[in-house]
Amino acid sequence: MKRIHLTIHIFPKEIDDYEFTINQLKFAMQFTTNIEIDANVILNLNDKIINWDTSTLPKEYFIEKFKFINKKLDWVCKLEEEVVFKQEYHGKLEKVLYNSTLIGYDAFWWQDVDLILDDLFLYGIEQSLDEIKEPNFIISPQCFKYWDNSWDIISFKPDFDMNIYKFDSFSLKPYQYNREEISLIENKQVKFAGGGGTIISDGLIKEVPFPSTAMGYGSEDNIVEMWCIKHNYSQYIMKNIVIQENRKYLSNSLYDNFINYDLVYLKSLNEESKNKFYNKMKNL
Repeated sequence: MKRIHLTIHIFPKEIDDYEFTINQLKFAMQFTTNIEIDANVILNLNDKIINWDTSTLPKEYFIEKFKFINKKLDWVCKLEEEVVFKQEYHGKLEKVLYNSTLIGYDAFWWQDVDLILDDLFLYGIEQSLDEIKEPNFIISPQCFKYWDNSWDIISFKPDFDMNIYKFDSFSLKPYQYNREEISLIENKQVKFAGGGGTIISDGLIKEVPFPSTAMGYGSEDNIVEMWCIKHNYSQYIMKNIVIQENRKYLSNSLYDNFINYDLVYLKSLNEESKNKFYNKMKNL
């Protein structure tokens, strides 16, 4: 039995997308038999980031909905549910870095809530963890190509011309990827997005020298990539298990008129965090 630790951090505007993600994962879990998942889920209501006095929707609305959604996490072995009011966390980074120090797990998983996940995503993770023998590795699903050619190695259809803001991500199955050919592609180039369904082994995550004082959002995926390349660790890409960014139907913008964020503060905090990662990576 393999044990995985999952971290999901959301701000209130992501609450509907969080529910969609939890629904997908609950469905996907039924195809597994040999993994146990513990989860830390965080609703961040930080009053340094959000001005609740001038917001139309109260924080109680999001707390109630968050707790209701979490009832569908009954497939999780151990659930740690957090509602943050003050300034404990400024983004997912603080929790991701802290949780990566936990012991007793085979792998760690940081999940964003803006994705359409393959029904067999967790099945593929289970099979991959059984197959991979070395201690330091990354497991990633395939995706459609979003950006430059460096993403070709992990892309399901790198030659597909797509506007990700108009593409109907629910139409993945008409592309007829072959369920009879689910396998692992070993990749030494290493390319992945931190919250994009990537699984990082315990051995690897304990080695990476993350900057300890970074907050908010940073470049945790980039530093892991660079560490893997430096030490010749492999990324294993799950062929024909495909995820897609949910840009066309993403719900978080629906709340922009009801919640007042301090975007200037968030941007400055995230830039400072990225600089800490950049300085750390220069010295790898």
